[in-house]
Amino acid sequence: MKKRISSARLGSTFKTKSMYLNQVRDLFDRGHVVTTLPKAKNLSRLMDNLISRSQAEGLATLRLLEEKLGSFQLAKVVYSFGQQVREKRQSGFVALRKMGFRRGDAAPLARVELLDFEKKEVKPKKEEPKKEASKKEAPKKVEKTKVKVEKDAKKK
Repeated sequence: MKKRISSARLGSTFKTKSMYLNQVRDLFDRGHVVTTLPKAKNLSRLMDNLISRSQAEGLATLRLLEEKLGSFQLAKVVYSFGQQVREKRQSGFVALRKMGFRRGDAAPLARVELLDFEKKEVKPKKEEPKKEASKKEAPKKVEKTKVKVEKDAKKK
């Protein structure tokens, strides 16, 4: 008898969890991730769940996200994004777009995008001009070679 399966099985739990954590991290770094279609469906389901949970205010929410994601820094990023999007959306924070098939094995590819995501641009630091120390000029090598040529001409 067929049972209701909430998501596809994609390998062992530890490997799957670390893969999804890396994809969540990349999603918040770039705003999009390209992966296979089954992984993308699971990732979009996971992201909608995490962001909807992050919309509640409080320290308990932040600690829950830290427990789910495994790192406090990533939990703070997801929490701040959930607070920003709180007024705009109730659900549907992630868009899933099919991109065709992968070249090597013809696996269906999909692009997962965060909606209302604004990438923070890092301003490059201005380079201060370096103060050049006074350098002593080295003797010219060209003059030495001329001297050698003149000595060789006198010997002949």
